[in-house]
Amino acid sequence: MLRTLPVAAESLGFVSAGQPEPLMRWDDQGGRRVLTEHQEKDDAGDFLWTCYLMPTLAERPEVLQVRVPARQQPVLTQFGPVAVDGLEVNVRVGKDGKLAQYWQAAAVRDAGGKQQRHDQHKPEGQAA
Repeated sequence: MLRTLPVAAESLGFVSAGQPEPLMRWDDQGGRRVLTEHQEKDDAGDFLWTCYLMPTLAERPEVLQVRVPARQQPVLTQFGPVAVDGLEVNVRVGKDGKLAQYWQAAAVRDAGGKQQRHDQHKPEGQAA
């Protein structure tokens, strides 16, 4: 049984834990599942990407693989803040009989502004 739950992404404070990767399609060939060279697409025809996100405000650190549709590969700053729209988790029993989580979002984007570097200023009392 599949259960989809909405998640308030802003309450988890996500950062990027790696560069997004294309989600490649699996096909059945001769009774075996084989990874193809074709990227998965959603119903609207957008490519699907796997984004690696880490919630900074969660009880324990964990990298989540979040499936996201986009025409082009999302560009995220490594360990930078990320805005996540329409985050959902699908919970179901896996083949091993244990509960499994499958994360998806409508969109992700870099949420970091330019960070000021405090080391550019000399401390008071030092010659320039």
